[in-house]
Amino acid sequence: MSLADPSTNALLVRGVSRHFNGLVAVEDVSLTIAIGERRAILGANGAGKTTLFDLIAGDIPVSQGRIEFHGEDITNQSVANRVARGLRRTYQMARIFPQLTVLENLIIAIIGVSKQHFGLGLIGQNDVRRQQAMALAERIGVEAFAELKAETLSHGQRRQLELAMALAGDPKVLLFDEPAAGLSPLERIKLTEVIKSLSRDITLVMIEHDMEIALGVCDQVSVLNWGRLIAEGSPEQISQNQMVHDIYLGRKQRDDA
Repeated sequence: MSLADPSTNALLVRGVSRHFNGLVAVEDVSLTIAIGERRAILGANGAGKTTLFDLIAGDIPVSQGRIEFHGEDITNQSVANRVARGLRRTYQMARIFPQLTVLENLIIAIIGVSKQHFGLGLIGQNDVRRQQAMALAERIGVEAFAELKAETLSHGQRRQLELAMALAGDPKVLLFDEPAAGLSPLERIKLTEVIKSLSRDITLVMIEHDMEIALGVCDQVSVLNWGRLIAEGSPEQISQNQMVHDIYLGRKQRDDA
């Protein structure tokens, strides 16, 4: 089967660009990401990684190009439609409800993807959504503090909670934005274990500055520099790519991209 076969690909990004009043944030980027793949998006600060995620998720429109999700053109679809089709994302700063408990955050995530509308007060101990929320908590390892308010969690625990929320409704593709940012060494080890435990039914695309984590959990790596795709390959190939090392050490300038 070809790389363009929608039965084998979760995401196709074709010639996607985004300009902000003359500033080029993403320029003619193309990606082919297979179903079940773990893909890392690497690059220095300002490389365009989060903007690329914003485009795929629908948070901002593309200036040009095309985005396909499991063979369907979603370029001009709303965020809600993309979520309904199974596309989820996290953000650099965890987006949770700090005054609610961990379990309540997870219940809200489940309600959100189910398109149902009702208050948390109507959910009893035996409600199926509460059971689903606890199953999510156990899946990601946050069940021990399920009844604690989210504001009491450590930074690493908040990242775990956000991941659990993103997994509500069994997404097909998860965009994970800098999951290791600000984590302690022990929290990074836990994060790596959680990522590796995810089912291959979920395609994972991860922005990460920590090359050790990214190269350790991903099948393929794409590297951006000044909004352009400048390298792709296996973790082994990228780890041996001198241009990538130069970029991370700050020696590559825009003219070299």
